[in-house]
Amino acid sequence: MNELSIKISPTAFKHLNGAHFPLLIINDELELNSAAYLLHRYNNGTALKTVEREAKALRKFYLFCISNNIDFIGRFSKLERLTIGEIEHLHGVLSLREDTGELVSQTYFLHNWSTILRYIEFLYSFYQSRINDPHRLSTSRIVLEGMRNSFGINAKTPHNGIQNERIGLTPELQVKFLAIIDPTNENTLNPYKSEKVRWRNFCFFMTLMMGGNRKGESLGLKVRHFNLSGSSKSSKYFEIIKEDRTFDDYGRKEIPQVKTKGRKVELTPQLAEIFEYYITKIRPLFKGAKKSEYMFISIRDGKPLSALTPNMSLNDLIVQYPEFKGKLSPHILRNTFHDILENVLDVEFEGVAPIRKQQNKATIQEYAGGWTAGSKMVSHYPKGSIQRKVADLQIRLQEALLSNNGEI
Repeated sequence: MNELSIKISPTAFKHLNGAHFPLLIINDELELNSAAYLLHRYNNGTALKTVEREAKALRKFYLFCISNNIDFIGRFSKLERLTIGEIEHLHGVLSLREDTGELVSQTYFLHNWSTILRYIEFLYSFYQSRINDPHRLSTSRIVLEGMRNSFGINAKTPHNGIQNERIGLTPELQVKFLAIIDPTNENTLNPYKSEKVRWRNFCFFMTLMMGGNRKGESLGLKVRHFNLSGSSKSSKYFEIIKEDRTFDDYGRKEIPQVKTKGRKVELTPQLAEIFEYYITKIRPLFKGAKKSEYMFISIRDGKPLSALTPNMSLNDLIVQYPEFKGKLSPHILRNTFHDILENVLDVEFEGVAPIRKQQNKATIQEYAGGWTAGSKMVSHYPKGSIQRKVADLQIRLQEALLSNNGEI
């Protein structure tokens, strides 16, 4: 059987002044029912950006139904319904990210959930409108209401309350991951053949896992953001700087942006040496390295990495080490940093009263992650004091990871 292909094709419409309208394409053929629904939504005042998001939700629904041999259109044409079990199964699928298996946010889940319900109502109502028999029409209304109730019940429980929404690598996988991406030539575990790519990927992944960076923050790092010089006693760090890169000559369609506050990430002497080696010995070997000020550049053209490259690099690793499937992504590496930071803070504030402990932890976690103060506790502390505490904890966290035993 041919591999299933479901994609969204942005198609230019003249009556939309050339704007691209999202259409669902299944195995190279336009899916007419979803097209009718999306055009109906747009004609009724739904913004085009919202229609695009709804098209993505419908893609998930079609992928689920086709993968599970559910002919929902055939059923609706006969005024039959999705079963309670199928709706519960759909709920479970939509609660998880396709790429990592992590739980999605409640807002994202509810958007997809409500979009799919609206689409079901749209299709079912179309087939209802063709019925003349009062008894069948009455029965069909009961069937539709039953589906609405099932969706309503599941909409109230988008998460199981057990799995953490921000899950990093387990301690065992942390150790294995670091062993695999060791960039030295003697390491036969490393899936990347080029020495330049080995070192670039290693340093990039370290900014996520040991610095707590978002992918976009690491993509936007420039060589001048690293301060690695000075005596052995001087501070070594890199800075996340919030700046508008819209007009930078980034060279890629998707320009990375710093979504949150800028911050400084302190480095252990060992990690500082690794970054310095990459900058002085490895990065100059890349084609066009002198033309780019960005830290991480492509082996092909010397331009900054595209937003997809880190994910593709990790996917190459997963192919060789399937135990990481669903458990490894740039965001999961960032989550690993915060998981370990949580453990470090538990040790740091052991014996402190619970409420005070949580306040102290929240303040440091917000600063270390570059977040806006959700608890508003950052404003209660002198900035320099927080910086010093975070710097100390960053060093301890990196030492714990690099020791390969996870002990703090």
